[in-house]
Amino acid sequence: TRYEKLAERFTSFISLVGSIVCMT
Repeated sequence: TRYEKLAERFTSFISLVGSIVCMT
């Protein structure tokens, strides 16, 4: 579904933000 694709993007975005936060 369209929502599942969106959720996938959201998860990737969260992981990216998490990595940046951990580096700070």
